[in-house]
Amino acid sequence: MVLRMTCAAAIVAGFLGSAGAQQSPEKPTPSCTFTELYRQEGWTIPGVKGAKKKARWSVPYEPGVYATTLIPENRRARFETFACSRELPGRLEVAGTDIGIHLLYSFEVDGRVFAYELQYGIDVVENGKSMPSSALWGLKFYDMDGSGLFTVRRGERSLFPEFIPDWVKHTNGKPQ
Repeated sequence: MVLRMTCAAAIVAGFLGSAGAQQSPEKPTPSCTFTELYRQEGWTIPGVKGAKKKARWSVPYEPGVYATTLIPENRRARFETFACSRELPGRLEVAGTDIGIHLLYSFEVDGRVFAYELQYGIDVVENGKSMPSSALWGLKFYDMDGSGLFTVRRGERSLFPEFIPDWVKHTNGKPQ
């Protein structure tokens, strides 16, 4: 009797195990996440060229780091945006988008800019007139090696840079 129950249990267990194995496993859904974009030749930052300096202040908790408010010559610009496709998982979509620059800041140490903050919105056209949207996005552009090329582009929530590149921390070869 014990042998019969053991054999029956083994057969049931084998059946259940094989039934599970025969079901096709769910295909993993490709994800589309990224924290930064790198461009070897550097990003063109809308509004920086010809911008006028307005105000300068020290960045809290970062001795020697200063922020400057910049006023762009033209608030409107065309800009590349990147987004994960809602229809096709795993696809990154790139589009040229007309934007309105809301705020523009530079961040520097010893007069050398290491980052820019761009806050922008997608302009809405009503009755032929461009109007700023209420939604804003913020991006930082970083010069990672002191070359003057802003090669890294990051979406950050804080107004102030989330990190300071190593070259900024070592002015004249001396750590700050």
